[in-house]
Amino acid sequence: MQSLHQHLKESSVACYLCTFFLHLSLSVIIIILIIIITIMIIIILIMIIIMNGDVQASQISEVVWILNRETLSRSWNIRIVTETKQGCESSEIIHFKKGLPQGDSLCPTLFTLCLNPIAWKLRATSGYKLSKPIVCKVTHLLYIVDLKIYASSENNLERVMRTVKGGMDCIGLRWNEKKCAVVHVKRGCVKQTENMEIDELKSIKSLGEESTYKFLGVLENSKQEDKLVLENASKEYLRRLAIIWSSPLSDHSRVVATNQYALPVLSYLMWTQTWPLAQLQQVDREARKIIVEFGGKHPQGSTAILYMSRKCGGRGLRSVETIYKEIKIKAAMKLYYNPDPSMEAVRLFEEKSVRGGRHSAIKDARRYAEELGLHLKLEYPEPMCVTDDGKEVNGKKVKGCIAKARQEEVRAKVKEEKWQGKMICNRWEDVHLEQGDCFAWLSCWKAAPTHVVVGIQELYQQLLPTKVFYHRKVGTSGSGEERCRMCGKATESVPHILAGCGALAQTLYLARHNNALKILFFQVIRALDLVTSEVPWFSKIQPKPMYENERAIAYWDIPLYADNTHVKANRIAATIVDKETKKVLVLEKSCPWVENRQEKDAEKR
Repeated sequence: MQSLHQHLKESSVACYLCTFFLHLSLSVIIIILIIIITIMIIIILIMIIIMNGDVQASQISEVVWILNRETLSRSWNIRIVTETKQGCESSEIIHFKKGLPQGDSLCPTLFTLCLNPIAWKLRATSGYKLSKPIVCKVTHLLYIVDLKIYASSENNLERVMRTVKGGMDCIGLRWNEKKCAVVHVKRGCVKQTENMEIDELKSIKSLGEESTYKFLGVLENSKQEDKLVLENASKEYLRRLAIIWSSPLSDHSRVVATNQYALPVLSYLMWTQTWPLAQLQQVDREARKIIVEFGGKHPQGSTAILYMSRKCGGRGLRSVETIYKEIKIKAAMKLYYNPDPSMEAVRLFEEKSVRGGRHSAIKDARRYAEELGLHLKLEYPEPMCVTDDGKEVNGKKVKGCIAKARQEEVRAKVKEEKWQGKMICNRWEDVHLEQGDCFAWLSCWKAAPTHVVVGIQELYQQLLPTKVFYHRKVGTSGSGEERCRMCGKATESVPHILAGCGALAQTLYLARHNNALKILFFQVIRALDLVTSEVPWFSKIQPKPMYENERAIAYWDIPLYADNTHVKANRIAATIVDKETKKVLVLEKSCPWVENRQEKDAEKR
């Protein structure tokens, strides 16, 4: 009985302790929840106060400013390391007394934390209200360090700008008065006023009707100066183009630099600008003149091939007109899948312009898409693109659809060119050729000089100064004699010169044959340890007549004599005898024209 009583007593104590700790845990959890809820309520109240404009920006950003100056900045340091002729050298540790290193990932986050309170206060102002049917309020446009403020009157604007300046002073930011301007518009016309005085020492100039300022790289006044923007941007684009194509870069690097360094000068502005296609076509013509001037293109070379992808036999350049049309299609799609309120306002304005029969970016986008065989279904929030075969593509994935349609359009233009595009089209339609390998040299040979690429392109486009070219393409006067000036037998054309002239058979044709075959020959004998290294393809070194070791023996251009004297073609280009496997590898090569390929293949076999 005693043991039972003792056991029950211990059990009671254990149950009491479990109950106590359970209540204690629940109490702790409740307290933590209350603290979290309290903090959230405080944050919400602060946000409400901020939105109502009852707290100064200095009070909001004080914590961030202290964190920036007193805590983070002192802990940041950097050491510069560089490679020199003497080896790797490094500097002493450099400490930051203020701010963060440029390019650090924390910079945009910290900058956003500092500027957000100012944006909140601006959003709480009256701003400028648009009229019906587009009923919305515009207070400001802010992107990184570019800020545009809207107000309904001069007094309201001055009051808002003073508040903004006070908030920026607390954060440590300063206005650049030289880049700031004020525009007063009354009933659609610019009203010239005196400069706006922000404080005793600083003022912001007021723009007249003929003056402009730059916002996000775009010249503006009461409206964007489209003509002036295009003029300035095109000059900069052509300037960069001249630098690129006059440089010692390879052809591949020149094309990449053109598309990634020069073209963005224009493409960045195309999202918001409306430019006439005739002016863009003129910019393309000026660009091609520069490329021709520096040897990047034959004067009579195909324009379509210039803008075709390199994997299809083109040069891979981008046309200004083409990029403009593609961007307008993508911009229209973005208007309809982006939920941002400002995008909604633009969308409503464009739809109103369509209904009123005025110029609209939506109408332009639909027209440019139809040129590519695409049909736009612009419906918020899921716009679609419909191809000719009825396939629907989501608006966010329209980029790939546009690129595919554009390449098909360019290929169609090349097929229409009976002269320049004939040889390239023959390779597209040749079932015996691997399309991926046929023009692989254009994509893989990134160090190829421009004059080499242009020279091969002239062969493809039949632009060599042959008699056929002068008579049929150039249209020069004369008797019309087209026979080859070397052999005097066949017509002097590009196919004849490359693979059909008897006068060149034992000289240039033979040298071309040997130079191409020796690359494969050296690779084979290197695998059999007959040589220690491969000879570069550009080397003038020719193979020796014989190579031999314990494993194999190789012959280069040595005749083989058979028992049958009727065998006349006994001079084999290369022969490798594998002693271990007792097999003979015979290498034969020919460089025939397309029409003679099957005949030569049967001859070699």
